[in-house]
Amino acid sequence: DLASGKVMWQAANAGRLWAASAAGVLTETDGTLVSRRPSDGRVLWRKAVSAVRDVQVRGETLYVTTAQGALALNAATGKTRWNSADSQLTGFGTAASGVVFWRASKGEPHFPAVVALNGVTGKRLYEFGSEVGPLAIKDGQALLKDFGAMGPDDRAAWQWVDLYTGKTRRVGNLQADFRCP
Repeated sequence: DLASGKVMWQAANAGRLWAASAAGVLTETDGTLVSRRPSDGRVLWRKAVSAVRDVQVRGETLYVTTAQGALALNAATGKTRWNSADSQLTGFGTAASGVVFWRASKGEPHFPAVVALNGVTGKRLYEFGSEVGPLAIKDGQALLKDFGAMGPDDRAAWQWVDLYTGKTRRVGNLQADFRCP
């Protein structure tokens, strides 16, 4: 209990703590995600998931990144909402207005990319290689920045893209206000 400091429950060999929400406390041991009721630690559900890289909670959904791809789980029941078998996905980015963004690796030495998926179906909407973001989401658009470093000899840029189609709406160039020797 955060107010009193009293231990409410303990779980032996609970493994790694991934997330906590009103729906449950999520741990992983030996390839199994386990959700426990926050009030007393009672196991609510178990789900076999191998090679977990990242788990994030957004509303009533758990977004899980594994070595095999990504999946969305109902946080209360553990039931799979959708599964994306894309092994280049490295971690959950954010979710907004029905679109889910994942960080991804493209090529060697693992250049960053952004992959947008339909939040309901998991279907790939679009992808941008050499991009990071979204840095912001506003008015049905996502702000992405290319991987280039800012400097007088580099071509770093930002772009606002349509949230649902990935179509570029606006582009701007970034350049440092200094010169390197």
